[in-house]
Amino acid sequence: MNPSILTPCLLLSSPLVHADLQITWEQPIKGTSAFANALGDIDDDGDIDACMAQFTSEGHVLVNDGTGNFHLSPTAATLPSAGDIALGDLDGDGDLDLFFARHFSPCAVWLNDGAGNFTDSGQTIGGFYSRRTLALGDLDHDGDLDAVVPANDSNQPCEVWLNDGHGLFSNSGQILGMQYTQGCALIDVNHDTHLDLALANNGANTLWMNDGTGVFTLAGTSLGSKSSFDIDFADLNGDTHPDAFISNGHSSDNANEVWFNDGAGHFSDSGQSLGGQYSYSTVLTDVDTDGDLDAVVGNTTAEANQVWRNNGSGTFSLLAVTLGTQNAFDVDTADLDGDGDNDFFLTVNGFPSEVWMRIPVSEGGPIADSGQRLGGSEGNCVATFDFDGDGDLDVAVGTIEGTVQLLANDGRGQFTEIGTLPHDNNPINNALGVGDFNGDTFLDLLVINSSASPDRLWLNDGAGHFTAAAQEIGSDSGGAVAVIDLDDDGDLDAVVGNLNYFATPGQNKIYRNHGSGRFSIIDALGTGSTYALTFGDLNGDTHPDFIVGNYDQGTTIWLNSGSNSFTSTGQALGSGETYDLQLGDFDGDLDLDLLQVNGNAPSILWINDGRGSFSASPQVFTGNYGRSAVAYDADGDTDLDIWLAQGSLTEAADTLWINDGHGTFTRADLSIRPQYTRDVVAADFDANGSVDIFAASFLGDHILWSQVDTTTVESYAASFGLSGNDTLPDADPDHDGVPNFEEMAFNMNPSISDFQRVSDIVTATSGVPTLTIEAAGNSHRLVAKSIRRIGSGLFRYEMEYATDLQFQPVTTGVTEVTFPLNAQYERVEFHYLLHVGLPGEFGRFAVRYDP
Repeated sequence: MNPSILTPCLLLSSPLVHADLQITWEQPIKGTSAFANALGDIDDDGDIDACMAQFTSEGHVLVNDGTGNFHLSPTAATLPSAGDIALGDLDGDGDLDLFFARHFSPCAVWLNDGAGNFTDSGQTIGGFYSRRTLALGDLDHDGDLDAVVPANDSNQPCEVWLNDGHGLFSNSGQILGMQYTQGCALIDVNHDTHLDLALANNGANTLWMNDGTGVFTLAGTSLGSKSSFDIDFADLNGDTHPDAFISNGHSSDNANEVWFNDGAGHFSDSGQSLGGQYSYSTVLTDVDTDGDLDAVVGNTTAEANQVWRNNGSGTFSLLAVTLGTQNAFDVDTADLDGDGDNDFFLTVNGFPSEVWMRIPVSEGGPIADSGQRLGGSEGNCVATFDFDGDGDLDVAVGTIEGTVQLLANDGRGQFTEIGTLPHDNNPINNALGVGDFNGDTFLDLLVINSSASPDRLWLNDGAGHFTAAAQEIGSDSGGAVAVIDLDDDGDLDAVVGNLNYFATPGQNKIYRNHGSGRFSIIDALGTGSTYALTFGDLNGDTHPDFIVGNYDQGTTIWLNSGSNSFTSTGQALGSGETYDLQLGDFDGDLDLDLLQVNGNAPSILWINDGRGSFSASPQVFTGNYGRSAVAYDADGDTDLDIWLAQGSLTEAADTLWINDGHGTFTRADLSIRPQYTRDVVAADFDANGSVDIFAASFLGDHILWSQVDTTTVESYAASFGLSGNDTLPDADPDHDGVPNFEEMAFNMNPSISDFQRVSDIVTATSGVPTLTIEAAGNSHRLVAKSIRRIGSGLFRYEMEYATDLQFQPVTTGVTEVTFPLNAQYERVEFHYLLHVGLPGEFGRFAVRYDP
């Protein structure tokens, strides 16, 4: 037995005793309930931007850099939650405004200032209904955009709201049915120049004819009667009449349909059944450049998003081209990268949204994933390991939707999604196990799944490329995993805790590895709904014993006889609803104690008597709904402290508990942002020698908490008579607009308002930098003048350069001229020669606080 794996608690120590916890990375675009998207040039820079609505979270304004790469707008406010969103010039000022169809809230209009910044107009449009769709169009021929807003409720109306031309809407008073409407479209179906209305319903779809004044009458024509989520119109068969492509879902017999228009607004079913997926959205566009419109269909429940090719007469066939397998609730098309063809923006629910580009077939086209991931994933479990072999610790996040998200670390604790590991059955990922299961020295990933779906081993090639092993392991509903070489044969086995599944008890298992990552399965460690497993030598006999944490009963202790035969001690700890277990010597008596993390009651510290018998300590961990924990030395005193994640059922702040060395804990006075934390791991992600905490969130707002040394800035500020919060790096106690860390960087006094700019670099003693441009032959150069602290690792003084306002540090070509000041500071000039012939160049000088 390898003794190094007998105690799985994290015996890591952080040397930064006087450190502050700060968020040093967070999911850039938050939320997992993306539901709809609107594309348009919102900032008048000539490219197509995106406004994303989320069903239960704030939406986002995403700005395009002109090449199809999107980032959060640095100036726009977050958007209200909504079931649908549309862009249009609502107030007649020439820019694109936003209309929101909100879910259980009145609809809203936000007006654009022309630069892509939106402000709520303050209107209350409609009642507190469920809504999932809307359509904008000039319904009454007065030259402005009106709105149709259906309810997704058979007891609430589909309403028509008329615009006065200035973006103020009034209810027309019409009620166009009361149905579960999930999609709608405005289109002139009978060539009378009036926009008619089609509603995609959970039931019979309906068509409403416009008389030209915005008054609608129900037509007698049929448009199908399945559960429809979207309806799109275009001339599909070349007869110049707008036909209908209907996206259906809910069951496999609700295939997508094509209905042909006779030109008078009467539709007939083409008889086609296109796919058996749960289709949610379709966009009609010419994918194969043959002059007719094909269909790109967004599917849910882990089905591939599909492309259906039109033969020109309205008959569609499935192409081998797919656009990923995530839940595409909305598919939009536009020329996103400025190359003259249409690309695709997939609004994905439960996972980050995606951008797919049209590229030549010779380069992997006709449609290829851009690699962008815009949003979060519904995190449920997390593991950390160096999966790409670059020497830093990466993160894998298992999700509620069953797809593992891979986040690569850049070595500084900044993460980027590089891929996902899908599962056909779309189960919940409940646990992740890491180890070299096939003996090739690379760390693989064992994914434990719920809903009686097979567990899956993903084999790593060492560069972060994973291949699913051939074996689908088991058919239980998994809840927990522990990785260990249980039989001393040199390869890693797995112990898996399983959940009750309907009437079937959850029988826990041992997955015995045959050395190549192929397992045989053995029943062990009892039955129950097991969400937590841990192991260690509990009774001092050097054999690994197991503790099993259950939801439906108390936590059980299983002692190892030495031949890997386990016997229950009969002791049951607690009453159940246990989600995590952490072993460690919490009281300093050299045996392993147990932290039991509970969801329905406060977590409990159980003290081991050295023989594997546990008694509850008097320690009280305040707060219910514990979900996960990690034990580590947070304050550098060599005992184990506890980070407790408490966002199991409601948004709550995680807590840090400091150990006195004898098993008595005091809650640290920290400001920790509330979130729905499902799992946490601790490691030195940013390579600064301290332990960081990665918290995976159910709402996708994953966070890295890092210990940042602020004592140097604090000491500097304290030397000027400041104290308490006034000494913090970001504080500005003198209200001169210069935070303390910059005061220190530029040799300024943080206690008085002494703002000034460096002018004569030869004589300057303090002040913020200046940046000028000077002639240099047939070109120009940027010149920055700054005061610089000598030998400080806290600050980076950087010249930055851009041709498109996306600034990056200049890594080569910068020259420095220094002038002495004193033992701690120097004066410095930075010179950078600009390029000749470029139409526009931008420079700036920045000082970054990088402790």
